[in-house]
Amino acid sequence: MLAIISLNYFRYKRNHNKIIKKWEKEKSKNKMVGNIITIVYIALSAIFCIGLAIYIGDKKW
Repeated sequence: MLAIISLNYFRYKRNHNKIIKKWEKEKSKNKMVGNIITIVYIALSAIFCIGLAIYIGDKKW
């Protein structure tokens, strides 16, 4: 286990700046996708609630 940790340390020590830039790019991309998914979820929930309200309102008891 210690050998794996030390190997990863030496491997990533040289590419530290490249890895940080890559992670920041992916982080911003994932944040944008998360925001889009949230907006779509809210829109679909609103449509479902409005549709259910119309269905219940038109139903004759």
